[in-house]
Amino acid sequence: MNAGPVVEWFRVDSSKAREGILAWGALIVLAGSLVAGLGFAELSLEGPVRVLCISAGLLVVAAGPLWAIRGLTRVIGEDGFIALCRDALLIDLPSCHATIPWTALEEVQTLGPDELRLRTDAGEEHRIQGTFAGLGPATLESKLLEARRKALFGLYKPKR
Repeated sequence: MNAGPVVEWFRVDSSKAREGILAWGALIVLAGSLVAGLGFAELSLEGPVRVLCISAGLLVVAAGPLWAIRGLTRVIGEDGFIALCRDALLIDLPSCHATIPWTALEEVQTLGPDELRLRTDAGEEHRIQGTFAGLGPATLESKLLEARRKALFGLYKPKR
């Protein structure tokens, strides 16, 4: 089904995951710096122990940014979205892939702090979890209902 031109588009908000990955990367670098600093500063350490301490610390310092880059690549690669189109609602998320015509969307309901339920006239149920571009489920619910109302009244005119 052709959903028509996109009116509004919401990408999955991954800011908490990004912040967590960056925080862990910083902690790994800090731990490696402390271990390497201990090897440099502690004069009572014997030769092999000192070299091991410095080497391990420097390896951990290098591992922190590599771990963060790998994690950020994974998070950025998850490209889920909800698109409010002229003729339909387009959902492309890891947990749900659907194109629901506005005429078939029967119910939109917020179930909790991070979950939204959509029900069609055919009895299909779709659950959407998470936040989208800073929008919680309650705000997304009102945007979906408004878009549905506008689409059903023909307020989304095709561009000429």
